[in-house]
Amino acid sequence: MKYQRILTFIGLLAAATGTRCFAQEAAVWQIGGALPIALNNLKDYTNQPFFGFCVEASYQRTFPDSKTKYRFGSGLNYFPGKELEAGGRKVSLAGLQANIDIVVPIGKTYLSLITGASVNTWFKSVSGRDTFDPSMNNNVSGIVDNPFGKLGFRFGLEYIMDSQFSVSALFQMTELGTDNEFLKGGAPDRGRQTVNPAWVQLGLSYKF
Repeated sequence: MKYQRILTFIGLLAAATGTRCFAQEAAVWQIGGALPIALNNLKDYTNQPFFGFCVEASYQRTFPDSKTKYRFGSGLNYFPGKELEAGGRKVSLAGLQANIDIVVPIGKTYLSLITGASVNTWFKSVSGRDTFDPSMNNNVSGIVDNPFGKLGFRFGLEYIMDSQFSVSALFQMTELGTDNEFLKGGAPDRGRQTVNPAWVQLGLSYKF
């Protein structure tokens, strides 16, 4: 009977410890979605500022003896294009991203400061007729010129609503490179121009 009590106590202790560890680990994964507002020449590239989406999944841990967290993530950023004019050319842009963030609580508030870096690969989809230059190669989809290893940075705020949900406002800017489909205006303005997509995304995240 004594050994049975001991084994029962050990079993209950193991179950409680396991439940506690699971509860701690349950909050380190995070998924989220956001609506972007295009800035800079991303707005010129796609010809519209307010449409698209950003989705992301991440793994979060806390630095030892600190409330500061680090977060590894990956995601998809999609910016659909709009025709430059009726029947004109339309360019859409999509990017795959890997990122790392540092999340620093602001005092005793529910706000945290997010700062991080990203590596991006971009894809484009071109359709329609270029009214400025009919000879331009239209209806093209695929990877943009020099697509791999495009660096970027992230900066914003996160507000923790409860143990699972949080909202954030995040500014992102990345490299894309020179691309001959980023052409705006008449013939004198034609040429390869540098594209550096920038946007602000307003998002909701869920931890589990």
